[in-house]
Amino acid sequence: MTVKEIAKLANVSTSTVSKILNGKDQTISCETRKKVLDIVKEYHYNPYQSVLGAAGGGRFLLGVIIRESGESRKLLAGIIAQAGAGGYMVLVSSYGGQEDGERKAIERLLSQNLGGVIWQRSGGVYQEYEQILAEKRIPVLYADSLFKGGNRDQIFSDYEHLGYELARYLTDRGHQKLACLYPNELDDTVRFLEGVQRCLYEYQIPYTKEIITKWTDGFSLNEKMLSGITAVICFDEAIAGDVCRKAAENGYHIPEDLSVISAGDPAVSALMTPAVTTIAISPEKLGQRICRSLIGRIEQTQTADEESEEIFFAGGSVRDIRKQRKAKIVVVGAMNIDTVINVKEFPNPGQTLVSESLTVLPGGKGSNQAAGAAKLGAQVFLIGKLGQDYEAKILRDAMAELGVNQEGVTEIGFSGTGKALITVQQNGESNIVIYPGANRYLSPGDVERHSGALENARFCLLQTETPAETVEYAAALARRRGVKVMLKPAAVSHINSGLLSDIDYLIPNEKELHLLLPGEGSVEEKAEYFLEKGVSHVIVTLGEQGCYLRDRKHSLYFSAGDFKAVDTTGAADAFIAALAVYLAEGTELTMAVRIASYAAGCSVTRPGVQSAMVSRPAMNLCMEEISRQIRMGTKRFS
Repeated sequence: MTVKEIAKLANVSTSTVSKILNGKDQTISCETRKKVLDIVKEYHYNPYQSVLGAAGGGRFLLGVIIRESGESRKLLAGIIAQAGAGGYMVLVSSYGGQEDGERKAIERLLSQNLGGVIWQRSGGVYQEYEQILAEKRIPVLYADSLFKGGNRDQIFSDYEHLGYELARYLTDRGHQKLACLYPNELDDTVRFLEGVQRCLYEYQIPYTKEIITKWTDGFSLNEKMLSGITAVICFDEAIAGDVCRKAAENGYHIPEDLSVISAGDPAVSALMTPAVTTIAISPEKLGQRICRSLIGRIEQTQTADEESEEIFFAGGSVRDIRKQRKAKIVVVGAMNIDTVINVKEFPNPGQTLVSESLTVLPGGKGSNQAAGAAKLGAQVFLIGKLGQDYEAKILRDAMAELGVNQEGVTEIGFSGTGKALITVQQNGESNIVIYPGANRYLSPGDVERHSGALENARFCLLQTETPAETVEYAAALARRRGVKVMLKPAAVSHINSGLLSDIDYLIPNEKELHLLLPGEGSVEEKAEYFLEKGVSHVIVTLGEQGCYLRDRKHSLYFSAGDFKAVDTTGAADAFIAALAVYLAEGTELTMAVRIASYAAGCSVTRPGVQSAMVSRPAMNLCMEEISRQIRMGTKRFS
């Protein structure tokens, strides 16, 4: 094909075609220029070279100077695809990390007759070659962010924008305490972190150096969780995968306990378990965008400004905590192995009975209450003491299965795990004998070492199956941290006045109440005594008769649900766990007491303790009956 044939096809003069092919077309309209170039490119594969000759042959040849990396290869793929669609060929000159390599890559391309250049810079050699490119009148676009500052010749993956968008996605969903994990101190990483910080500043979220953390093998996810972190921003999918793995190892669930969001490859993130929510700037699409812009400059055609090419993958790793804030509860207490023996009736002194059923189960009021709260959906942190024996493994496995955080559970070699011998008769009533074992060595120091768990906690659940000084220390510490305290007094006849003043909810059963205050006096009168000693709320559980609430505002009896008792061993622990969870979620007190009564009722219908604790879905089914009881009014027992 000749210039004359091109002119005939375009319905223009041969002079017009010649001017366009030689870049002297300033006075020619964009429409005419495009028409001619489209015809030329249609036959670009071979014949047009004989027409353009050496002087104009580079008009449809693009040079690409690019770093050797996985992401750069994706960028190049986008450039090549767009160049081919536009009728251009691409000459690639790549280099490694050395400045001399970049210089040689530039020199190789400058020996060619190029229509335009895309340059991914990595060092300071660009300045001496900018002038050469300008003198040759070769359009150039820079595909990097090394010298960011509003240069219209730069089109790059905006990592600052990416970091900002990841942080904004979380803050828009109610997350206020974030961690950001990064792999290195390279330029892209620094800009990524700047974007995260800019978002936090704009959202008026306090920024501390602990928020931004370099990810290493020794990094402790528990430290972040104990400081109240609800979400983690990851620089790439590799870090996100490690976070998910460590979360699972430590009993955290994603996104229930921790939300995870990542920059990176959405295709990789989608294959993770759980699939990680990912925002990425596609290198391929960025390459297409750069190439379109360069061709627009070469052909002097107008191209609209384009925003960053982002890919969003909505995995299941981010929770909207505006909809439901998960209650955080700390439990300090005993962990036992329960040996349960079922009999028709309790033996009399000197009597021998034969049991047809014996079961070994995880128990202890500390682990029971932790299990009950976890099954109702709370985020639970347990502080306890175990021996170094097989029983310890049973208890740890049971807590791990429920997602209870056991960072505060330690083991000792000089005492075995605590044990409880439980006799259950046919009507569900039980007698319990406890061997404290390792529980007696749970110390104030153990509580202090894990005091960070109280950050953002709503309740601290305590029982008197561990040393009194430990219970008192935990209660005082929780009170100082603004955390409400619930105490279950078990097998004690006295509570120090200092401890009473730190208790928000004292929850004895009727026998425990009379053991603490022997002699004459009604349940109401004895509950009043504890109010005068500084307790905010007293709730006396009354078995199948329900419970009694006494505080400065209420003096109410609540009926129990109609449940057939099989084993009442864990009823009180189920009651306390449910009360703490629903109060932590903002439920009004009298409603929370009704819910707790039903949770206790459900727990007695099956043998065992932790396995009989009610789950959140099952509790939701009971709400209709609870609402019916409210409409009927509370029952006052004489």
